[in-house]
Amino acid sequence: MKRLPSNRTPIEVTVDGKAIRAFLGETVAEAMLTSGINTFVRSLKYHRKRGPFCLEGSCEGCLVRINNEPNVQSCMVAVKDGMTIETQNGYPNVTHDVVSLTDRVFHKGMNHHTLMTRPKLLNDVTSAVVRKLAGLGEPPTMANVTEIASRQIETAALVIGYGRAGKKILPLLGKDAIAIEQKKIDDAPHNVITEASVIAYYEEENVFVAAAAHEVITVKADRVIIAMGCYQEAPVWPGSDLPGVFGIRAIATLLDRNVIPGQSIALPKHEPNLARKLKIQDVEVYEYDYLDVLRCEALGDGLRLITTDGSFDCDVVVAPPLWSAASGIGRQLGCQVSLSRDGYVIRVDDSGKTSVHNVVAVGSVTGYPSEFFAWDDVLPAIASSEAPRAYLPVRAPRTLMINSPKAFACRCEDVSTKDVLQTINDGYPDIEEIKRYTGFGTGPCQGKNCLTSVASQITALTGKRCPPFTCRPPLTPTSLGHFAALEDHDE
Repeated sequence: MKRLPSNRTPIEVTVDGKAIRAFLGETVAEAMLTSGINTFVRSLKYHRKRGPFCLEGSCEGCLVRINNEPNVQSCMVAVKDGMTIETQNGYPNVTHDVVSLTDRVFHKGMNHHTLMTRPKLLNDVTSAVVRKLAGLGEPPTMANVTEIASRQIETAALVIGYGRAGKKILPLLGKDAIAIEQKKIDDAPHNVITEASVIAYYEEENVFVAAAAHEVITVKADRVIIAMGCYQEAPVWPGSDLPGVFGIRAIATLLDRNVIPGQSIALPKHEPNLARKLKIQDVEVYEYDYLDVLRCEALGDGLRLITTDGSFDCDVVVAPPLWSAASGIGRQLGCQVSLSRDGYVIRVDDSGKTSVHNVVAVGSVTGYPSEFFAWDDVLPAIASSEAPRAYLPVRAPRTLMINSPKAFACRCEDVSTKDVLQTINDGYPDIEEIKRYTGFGTGPCQGKNCLTSVASQITALTGKRCPPFTCRPPLTPTSLGHFAALEDHDE
């Protein structure tokens, strides 16, 4: 990847002890990618190379250690002069990781439930090694722990998310309403809290908790509008977890920030706007049908995408648009959801009203774009105590996944499609049972990149309705310091 010329201020940061050039205004992930660093972390089980996929804080591929704090989402943190960055989970490093031999030894998959359980001595040795290698990163030293402040807000209306739908509804709610948005927005209004994630709703206290870099915020709201949009899920073909595979919005973000993702890019068909932007920058674009993809392979510093029509060698593969509604906070609130092609969408009527009193949902978190809603109808619905009218229909779930030991339904925990299918065939078709047995959905992304795919598989194989697993806090990776600050605030 390369930067286009700009007038931004150059600075210097270190990555794994090496100085690299960065520019003020960039994220850590952007600085690393444009310096030729594609592998940020090694995966938990097989120690496969991983890099950023979404660049919007919903996947596990960009976790690094920043200024001694482990597991920081590098795509959500701006670079600062003198910043110290370390890649994670590689022994001795992520480039040359001896533990990655696991991926080759267990090329047909690994059932950790029965791995080396006998004799007892072997089991004891194996357990000790696994405990040593398990987890991501190392705890910070107390000398470098950042102090977290806390504050409390009471508001007439809380808008969670400030994308297209959030921007339309917030001005209609009056001066006492606030919005909370995960991304940085330079020109945000004064009543929008940016670079903060709503991580939890606690029913007993009736409060929402939001976490920013150095602050935890508790919010009590009379009414709630969920406008969190959707995440892009990675496809589940072999090799889709490799560094260099990016989501569509990630590539669009890089282009908007004057970064050319590569000289040759494989792009899903029917993305004319993105294809045009890439071709303007003299990027070679190969358009593919994602239903024809067989696998993706590492090829030197690039990738090879293999389809039924042949293969294409490229710098970057852009994943197909598989969306998953960001309905986690709605599920914590008790909103009715249904599995659709777009994930577990929040069920609403045509005014955005949900099954929960004083909670409205709008935009793609419902499976419908923000343009669908008549905002003159949404505003009365927020204040109405009436039950929802007829719920809007939802689209059918996705089709079956490929059965492969190296096609990962859950990238965080290295749970393959083969693991999921085997668990279902063994008589455990319930999504909570699959979660407990395989560990899918328990990693840093908390199911954002795997829940829809696994649930769709269960529905297709059993023909039964599949409710989501219980959504517990926090919704995004959050330091223990934030929860400690929350406890201090309560006292």
